[in-house]
Amino acid sequence: MNALSRLTGLACLLLLAGCARSVTSAASAPPVSLVAAGQATADPTPDYGVHAPFDKLLQANVRDGLVSYAGLDGSPEFATYLQTLRTTDPASLTEPAAKMAFYLNAYNALVIADIVAGKQAGHYRGVGEFASSEGSSLKRFFKETRHQLGGRDMTLDQIETLIRETFHDPRVHAAVNCASRSCPPLQSHAWPVNGGALDRRLDEAMRQFISNPSRNTIDPAGRRLALSQIFKWYASDFGAGEAALRAYLAHYLEGDRKQLLQDATVPISYLKYDWALNGR
Repeated sequence: MNALSRLTGLACLLLLAGCARSVTSAASAPPVSLVAAGQATADPTPDYGVHAPFDKLLQANVRDGLVSYAGLDGSPEFATYLQTLRTTDPASLTEPAAKMAFYLNAYNALVIADIVAGKQAGHYRGVGEFASSEGSSLKRFFKETRHQLGGRDMTLDQIETLIRETFHDPRVHAAVNCASRSCPPLQSHAWPVNGGALDRRLDEAMRQFISNPSRNTIDPAGRRLALSQIFKWYASDFGAGEAALRAYLAHYLEGDRKQLLQDATVPISYLKYDWALNGR
């Protein structure tokens, strides 16, 4: 092989190596920081911004994750907040936390609005009771019904996908609520727009969800792991493979329960998902 050929081959190898490094870097990129630049001591005091009216509504109508849909039905404050969501341009929100809070609050508010709008003969229907043109109630609720959000026409499924693909933060799965008993409980506060408070609240929500025995069975005495279907449906959001999922969940646990998650000899099963309405 002459010198030119060797140099050409070396250049190709370096190019391929550079591409490989780029792919690896992209795959392992950390989540978008929720603390704005210059906020090293990020204030954990919640700032709800335009979501303050929604925060008050949730405080008044949500208890232990259960929702008083009657209290939100016909509320002028709720109607005004939904209009705010329709007209606010998310592109104008320059901080990652404010943008994430907008979409998290919007998703939860629109789910509530759909449940209220779907009332029949005084009965608030659960997600599983919504008929679809193709016979699938879940398809109708999440993929067919469209909403105006920030000037865009979007389904709930599209909003959730946007959140996941924009922020790459698994904690969002504990932040959005699908109006069902097996969902992570709806919080009695809106999601704050400031990074320090949002980070803290997301951590709390994920820890509560994982530790909630009605959502996840983590039983050291019986050596049983039965997790929410969410960790199966969105497994790739928690890392590559079961080992990554175990490590992610164990981060939020302590003692025997943490050790159980870390024990690869204990198989993981998944609980049946309860789509019954989370009403009270």
